[in-house]
Amino acid sequence: MPPHRTTRAAAGSARCGTSSPPSPRAGLPDAVARDPQGFVYTGDDVPDPPGGRPPHALETSVPRLLAVGDVRHGSVKRVASAVGEGSVAVQTIHRLLAAA
Repeated sequence: MPPHRTTRAAAGSARCGTSSPPSPRAGLPDAVARDPQGFVYTGDDVPDPPGGRPPHALETSVPRLLAVGDVRHGSVKRVASAVGEGSVAVQTIHRLLAAA
């Protein structure tokens, strides 16, 4: 096993919220694309993705901003699914930081 490496990176913010659909007070930027019910588009559902690349599966219309669980457009609205998406989000964050 290779030695463990720790890297620190500055982050503009990290947020966690529980609301389905997302509350307007959730602090999400206006640039986050949402469906008519207020659920957040992620991955392939993001209309006209910015950033010159397709978004990662849980990435919103704002590059490097991820959404998981019931807040996502098309989610199955189950706790177990949200937990699984959270673990995938951690892997995605590692990929995004490595590419920065």
